[in-house]
Amino acid sequence: MPSERVSLVQDTGQAPVVALRATDSLELIALDSGRSLFKERGAYSEVSVSPNGRLFAQTTSGVARIRVTDGGETLLNLQDVSSIHWLSPWFIGVRRANNRQMYILSLRSADETAIRNSSPSSTEVLLPSPDNSSRFNALNLLGMYQYEVTEQEGKLEATMVTEKPSADRRFMTAGMWSGQLAADKSEWITSEQSKLLRIDLRTLEVREHSFEPVIVRSATPTSTPDLFVVDLNMRGAAGGLSSRNGNYLFNASQGTLARVGGAAGQRRVQYFSAIKRLVHINHPTLWLSERLETGEPVPATDVVAAMLDETNQHTLSQIATEEQRISQSAPLSADSPLAHLVRDAQVEGVGIYEAREKIAQPGQLRGTGRVSVTVRRSGRPVVLVLSSYESVQWNIKLEPGAKLAAVLVGGYEESTVLGAGDVRVVKIGRIFAYSREGPEFLALQREVARWVGKPISLFQSGYHGSSYTVGGP
Repeated sequence: MPSERVSLVQDTGQAPVVALRATDSLELIALDSGRSLFKERGAYSEVSVSPNGRLFAQTTSGVARIRVTDGGETLLNLQDVSSIHWLSPWFIGVRRANNRQMYILSLRSADETAIRNSSPSSTEVLLPSPDNSSRFNALNLLGMYQYEVTEQEGKLEATMVTEKPSADRRFMTAGMWSGQLAADKSEWITSEQSKLLRIDLRTLEVREHSFEPVIVRSATPTSTPDLFVVDLNMRGAAGGLSSRNGNYLFNASQGTLARVGGAAGQRRVQYFSAIKRLVHINHPTLWLSERLETGEPVPATDVVAAMLDETNQHTLSQIATEEQRISQSAPLSADSPLAHLVRDAQVEGVGIYEAREKIAQPGQLRGTGRVSVTVRRSGRPVVLVLSSYESVQWNIKLEPGAKLAAVLVGGYEESTVLGAGDVRVVKIGRIFAYSREGPEFLALQREVARWVGKPISLFQSGYHGSSYTVGGP
């Protein structure tokens, strides 16, 4: 099925309909028969299909149209809408434009009612409740909520019946949108915070499956309960690659993983409960299959241990190679501008992606971060290496007796250094690293060695940064 972009409609998991979207066209196809139900040219931001597959909602430029799947006849136009969520054949959830409060709309009476909770504008997902067409669930950054919908004499009401706030804000990220319904529609399966999450849509209880330090990039249900396809990725593998990265069949009840073989081992996978088949996606093509070819299941702990060992061995090999390169590099020339400053110095570095504290800059989309670095008293001079991806204002504080020989500053965005006094500050270009693992740190080490004749000996790093201390005995 060729298309520039393939979107699988998964709102309820009941309609065997796939939406194929190219840059300027849309086609709806019945997967059980292969018949084209509707096709037209045009760009659309959102498409969703009703549980019985007879209607679909199409959103463009803030206007939603409820249309007949077979032929495209328009039944209803809605203004000021960003997306539609089908909760039953007769009522839908509507997200207003600009992420404002969501509401429920009855397609029988055309009445509507607001969804009221502690964070009405932050709802991420609306899902039907299994075995009860009058209930639905709302998942947002503050927690999970279940509602009962009633309609009497044309008056629609949505009453909250269950509320489960989330203390750790696990539902904060956009990954919740990419979840899928289990085969029996009783669970919402997704990957959040690098884990496999299973949310019971009857009770709103959450079960977690973690493979740390391996991360779960995506999770897909299958026709068999407790069996899931998980896309595993070894965190920190050089270049983001590992020979063991890819899809595995996870048996939650037995705690085993079986490597998925063939082309399906690396392709994105989704499950269509309406036709009880898996869909493998490799744009611009998708394939349907009933089962996966896998290796023998082994304990998940063994798979994780093997991935960790491979990464550690590769990292050690990179470090040895880099140390050899540095040892074989030409010695610092006598006419280097830093030669007389760094000969006896110790080299310490700080690397972050961005500062935790941002400084508002008028007219700029990105704020400049602010990070403080305290240099303590030490017996040897310190060469300080400062690295970041985003723009940072590095504020240096020199304690009495501190010996700061030079400052090297690099980053993808332009950064500044304050408080260094008369110390030489050298900008080394768009070089940055916020972890000791991976090619970015090796590139930073090479650049530092080029300037001062030796690599960084102590490197403090993290995604966000606020304050650091260097130097000392």
